Amino acid sequence: MSCLALDAENTIQQISAERRPGEFEIWLSKQHIFVQAAFDTLRGSIWGAIDGVLVDFVVEHVLCAKGIKLDQVKLARLGAFGSLLESTATATRIRHVRNFAVLDGVRSGVSCVMKKFNHNDAHTSLAAAFGSGVVLSLVNGIKVPGAVAVGIVLACVASWEQTAIMLVRFLPFSCEIS
Repeated sequence: MSCLALDAENTIQQISAERRPGEFEIWLSKQHIFVQAAFDTLRGSIWGAIDGVLVDFVVEHVLCAKGIKLDQVKLARLGAFGSLLESTATATRIRHVRNFAVLDGVRSGVSCVMKKFNHNDAHTSLAAAFGSGVVLSLVNGIKVPGAVAVGIVLACVASWEQTAIMLVRFLPFSCEIS
């Protein structure tokens, strides 16, 4: 192993050792699951709102400036997911913020509850993606069957992500810098 790899490993260990839970995290860990889920949902919603502002900036300044138009025929073939994509692309700034706050907030809340009951990462990711997809669809006015379909699509995307993470962990790759 090279000196560069050892330095990076030592730096990560030092950062991990320095990061201790603060008073708030200790207090929160002693609270009831409903309180923990509420705080995680709030935290996720705040970060989601920040993401929504960034997405709005990209949609407004990149897609619209380049004159990229949505193909209505192709979107209609996607069904409920197409109407969700269309509403995201044509949404106002406040709708982008709301949509991403809902998406990240529900995902954070469901993840908190699932982790509390000791479910593994794959189950947690699937449940959180499905729940956030359903709630996001319902907030955007998509009816229940379409909302369930969007939840299933997001759960499939989450399962692909989990599969990729597992492959990276278990494949015998060796990256040494000499």
